[in-house]
Amino acid sequence: QVLDLYNNVLLVNEGDEGNWWLAMLTNLVELRLGLTAFAYEGVPPYLGSLTKLEQLDISLSFYQNGPIPHGIFDKLSNLRYLDMASNVYTTTLPSSISRLPNLQYLYLDYASFTGKAQSLDFMVGMPSIIECWVDGANLVGSIPTEIGDLSTLVSWSVERTGLSGTIPTELGKLSSMRKMWLGGNSLTGTISETLGSLTEIEIVQFHGNRLDGAIPVSMCLNISPATQEFTADCTVTDINFVECPCCTCCGNSC
Repeated sequence: QVLDLYNNVLLVNEGDEGNWWLAMLTNLVELRLGLTAFAYEGVPPYLGSLTKLEQLDISLSFYQNGPIPHGIFDKLSNLRYLDMASNVYTTTLPSSISRLPNLQYLYLDYASFTGKAQSLDFMVGMPSIIECWVDGANLVGSIPTEIGDLSTLVSWSVERTGLSGTIPTELGKLSSMRKMWLGGNSLTGTISETLGSLTEIEIVQFHGNRLDGAIPVSMCLNISPATQEFTADCTVTDINFVECPCCTCCGNSC
């Protein structure tokens, strides 16, 4: 039920000849091929046959420079953990990824999408997501307001992804949120008072954007011993100065 080949960089399996047999492992629950030399032009379609799969890691592999098959997630309804980080894909994520009923942990950090531009729309409607890290990936567009409906989301990283637009007021509905990294983008406008509703927050990063105004007093009131990091461009010399009397770190020093 478990095949863990993680961190075997000399393990080489290429193309259809080296990957077809994966489709035969229909009882697999966990498959870890991250940091191996398994190679295919994109994500092998054979993985879509593993209907019992709960954990899949293909990060830092040579599943690169090709498509993510449109229907690859259609039968993977048991998937809880998916790591596709640090690979290069020529297509965007299939829309079916947002409908995976049990997906709780998704990692796309430093993934590169070289075909059609990838936005954050793939997160809209995720029913069970707890942690989603997309930091360093090349994204376009703004933060969808619908992300505020992801009541299970606890940890979310989209720093240095190229996001623009304002921070939606709807993010204040993320009642489970503890860690949120929004730094290093091109976000504009002010930070809404609604984010003061994030009473469980431990880490929040706003620095490296084009925000202005002040951190809401209600957010500062949530600062507690559990708060590990709270950042903004709050040095008076910052071009986009944000007043933040409760920040633990300001501007480029973060």
